[in-house]
Amino acid sequence: MDELRKDPTQGHWVLIRPKAKPTKSADCPYCPGSEHLTGPEIVAYRPEGSSANGPGWTVRVVPEPDAYFRIEWELVREGVGMFDMINPRGASELVVESPSHDDTLATMEPQHVESVLWMYRDRLLDLKRDGQIRDILVSRRHKKPGVSPHHPYSRVTAIPIVFDAMRRELREAREYYQYKRRCLYCDIVRQEIGAEERVVRLTPSFAAIVPYAPRVPLETWIVPRHHGCSFEEALKGETAADLARLVSE
Repeated sequence: MDELRKDPTQGHWVLIRPKAKPTKSADCPYCPGSEHLTGPEIVAYRPEGSSANGPGWTVRVVPEPDAYFRIEWELVREGVGMFDMINPRGASELVVESPSHDDTLATMEPQHVESVLWMYRDRLLDLKRDGQIRDILVSRRHKKPGVSPHHPYSRVTAIPIVFDAMRRELREAREYYQYKRRCLYCDIVRQEIGAEERVVRLTPSFAAIVPYAPRVPLETWIVPRHHGCSFEEALKGETAADLARLVSE
């Protein structure tokens, strides 16, 4: 049984689960015509009159195979002696970004990337209606050298706790505001734009910058130039188009 266990020495939550058995299929389950190979679609952008779980979609969301977190489970919190455990009730979804198997962010038209961004917003709004979900992460991994090409997709992970990295970032931002009465990220954007040393690209709504203390090679942040509390609230007509163009470059 999958479990989230808290390490009392670090304050970190760790996902414990049996080793999954990999499944192999000659057909890509995310290509048009193979919709029956995935679970029933959660939502999709498709022309009016197009049937669910069939071809014709432009962006499609499906459950992740062998998902870490499952929305259908009941949330269970238990004390195991001095230890704390929560079952992984949440959501693990895949945003299939394009019908084309070989598409990348570089080959997609900015208008299509914008549709993917709107789907992120839609999933965030929907999942946040669930009062037992505490944090949501949208992630996307690029193909590593030597890895076979695969269908372009993003992952949406919703969990009943706050991710450790997010908790640290929230703590630092809160302490910075309590000391200076200013937003940490707004100050970073102002300083980096003024210095012009680490700015990769500026658009009307966003700044792409190399962080002052990068953790990995080529790390780049895309930060809004105007203060906002959440992605889904900040994403608007021209803002979405601006971000799509920046991500496509």
